[in-house]
Amino acid sequence: MEASGPVLRDIHLPAEPGWWPPAPGWWLLGVLLLAVVGWAWRHVLRRRAARRRRAAVLAEVQLLRTRWLRDGDTAQLAAGLSQFLRRLSRQVRPTSVALGGEDWLAFLARHGDAEALRALAQAAFRPGAALDADAACDAVCRHTERVLAREWRDV
Repeated sequence: MEASGPVLRDIHLPAEPGWWPPAPGWWLLGVLLLAVVGWAWRHVLRRRAARRRRAAVLAEVQLLRTRWLRDGDTAQLAAGLSQFLRRLSRQVRPTSVALGGEDWLAFLARHGDAEALRALAQAAFRPGAALDADAACDAVCRHTERVLAREWRDV
């Protein structure tokens, strides 16, 4: 018997798809992964820089304390801590350099320890005034920590 139609050949399956180029979904996933890794790296670098800035700022207070322990000059300590507070507040609010008296103390009280800082502010202008130097240094450190935590995020 003779075939009455076209001659058919065997069916050949197509080749397996290669791994390259990936499907668009994999490209999107890769871009998303790179963005997350980039964001995380930037976050780590910013936190590290913030820790370094914080350490440098607090090191200045420790330097003033060390000088006071070496020299015993309470008036110099009070003046140095007051200047430090002025420079720190200028970073937070530049117009704070014009504050004086009760306005300055109210500005400092926004971060707590108002009484300890009041004694420091008074001792800075009265050379014979009594000042608990350790308490003043601790109050300035606490105040600095609060300022850095609350208001100095992007400086």
